[in-house]
Amino acid sequence: MTMVCHRPEGLEQLEAQTNFTKRELQVLYRGFKNECPSGVVNEETFKQIYAQFFPHGDASTYAHYLFNAFDTTQTGSVKFEDFVTALSILLRGTVHEKLRWTFNLYDINKDGYINKEEMMDIVKAIYDMMGKYTYPVLKEDTPRQHVDVFFQEMMDIVKAIYDMMGKYTYPVLKEDTPRQHVDVFFQDDNIMRTYVRGNQFNTEVRRSDKLSLPGFENLTAGYNKFLRPNFGGEPVRIALTLDIASISSVSESDMDYTATIYLRQRWTDQRLVFEGNKSFTLDARLVEFLWVPDTYIVESKKSFLHEVTVGNRLVRLFSNGTVLYALRITTTVACNMDLSKYPMDTQTCKLQLESWGYDGNDVEFSWLRGNDSVRGLENLRLAQYTIQRYFTLVTRSQQETGNYTRLVLQFELRRNVLYFILETYVPSTFLVVLSWVSFWISLDSVPARTCIGVTTVLSMTTLMIGSRTSLPNTNCFIKAIDVYLGICFSFVFGALLEYAIAHYSSLQQMEAKNKGSAKEAEEVNITNIINSSLSSFKRKISFATIEISGDNVDYSNLTMKTSDKFKFVFREKMGRIVDYFTIQNPSNVDRYSKLLFPLVFMLANVFYWAYYMYF
Repeated sequence: MTMVCHRPEGLEQLEAQTNFTKRELQVLYRGFKNECPSGVVNEETFKQIYAQFFPHGDASTYAHYLFNAFDTTQTGSVKFEDFVTALSILLRGTVHEKLRWTFNLYDINKDGYINKEEMMDIVKAIYDMMGKYTYPVLKEDTPRQHVDVFFQEMMDIVKAIYDMMGKYTYPVLKEDTPRQHVDVFFQDDNIMRTYVRGNQFNTEVRRSDKLSLPGFENLTAGYNKFLRPNFGGEPVRIALTLDIASISSVSESDMDYTATIYLRQRWTDQRLVFEGNKSFTLDARLVEFLWVPDTYIVESKKSFLHEVTVGNRLVRLFSNGTVLYALRITTTVACNMDLSKYPMDTQTCKLQLESWGYDGNDVEFSWLRGNDSVRGLENLRLAQYTIQRYFTLVTRSQQETGNYTRLVLQFELRRNVLYFILETYVPSTFLVVLSWVSFWISLDSVPARTCIGVTTVLSMTTLMIGSRTSLPNTNCFIKAIDVYLGICFSFVFGALLEYAIAHYSSLQQMEAKNKGSAKEAEEVNITNIINSSLSSFKRKISFATIEISGDNVDYSNLTMKTSDKFKFVFREKMGRIVDYFTIQNPSNVDRYSKLLFPLVFMLANVFYWAYYMYF
């Protein structure tokens, strides 16, 4: 038996009848042909395909109702045209089109009414399709309870409307009138009039002029917030402005800053055009029904939208379709800092804005008025910084998912050094000067000079530790303040070391003097003993004649050995070196230090401040 294949209508015709582009239709057709090579699908095949999506339940009943909704011609088969038309309504149709299609699905017997039993059949089919994964676990009468609650709530709403009208309702109401007859109007792309009679309701639709009613419901009739303006066409051009309300903190330890900003975005959405030249502001909660850009702050560590007393958002619509969307945000943004010149440094921080999902083909960001798009920075007063200048940039960010437009606000923060001069530089300088006081104290005053030296060294160490408490715990930065404190510590420690050298030299000199006195006394005693011995005893010395022969004399005993001579020369040289470095007058150490220490310290300060202030 030869299979009869159905050839669908031309793409141009389908494109005109649906809300899909030609490319989307081609993709849908390929998928349809893969599942249905013949180009049509009957009810059994449709049930088999649909059951694949709900393997844990029985989807056959709901698939039957759904197939009848697709089969608008009641031929027992669904062609590609039927399938793509229904899909277009469900995905991109107007509110009225979606309601009509859904009404047709629930109207099982196609009599133009949906009664209670029909709705219960649909609800039960949905529960059966979900199967055992329905939560909470269903009882047998759950579908009926669900439908009863729905109809009861509808009846309560209708009765409340009649109660509100009271005695002025015409004609005069009877007790069961709400159940027999009520008109309910929904302002949409169409004004839908729903008649409720008993347990049934019918829908009649009449057309309204969208442009004549600038109500929000009327404007957004058929509006799809999941599709950007100009979908499939030119990118949406979004102009931004920023108001910087405050920069509450700049943290060197975390390398970030926290700012509160007012972010305002403007774009044009032709789907929201209405007559006149006025604008109106919407309740911020209605933004959930509009398409808005997915703008995010690059390098943001944490951000939040203010919610007191309500969500701090503003939505304003203009007659030409322009949308103004404003937010109040507090964000903590990373800022890479170069602390090598801390605290005489200037940091450059950025606030970068970019679309999260839409690349340059879909969304184009721009600053509304260039540098004038940013306000508030010039009026900010920060604890440790002064904002020197700022400027705006428009750059491109190349990511794996595409090329994105990025808006950059770059501003320079110059640290106020006066605080650190009073807090660190002046105390450390005074400690250095204090350490010089010991030069004017006598070398014999060991406790006084030692106390000054040790105290200044410990104070300097405490000052160095305190200066690092608010800085990153890393060794990658040798900061300007570390250099200065290192210089001061060297001079303080040098003053303590100077006293140690002077005191040691004084002790050595005293010891040498004591040794000299003892040697003189010893020589006097030896002379006296010799003189007394010569006077007391007489000794006769006789000399024997000694015959000296050249062949029998041993000269080795008459000359000094070479090794002994080397030792003697080495000791002599070392003695001269020691004598050269020996301080003859220890008091000169203090005398020279009084001049040398201040002079070198002043020169170090000149080079230090010149380098870090001007280079």
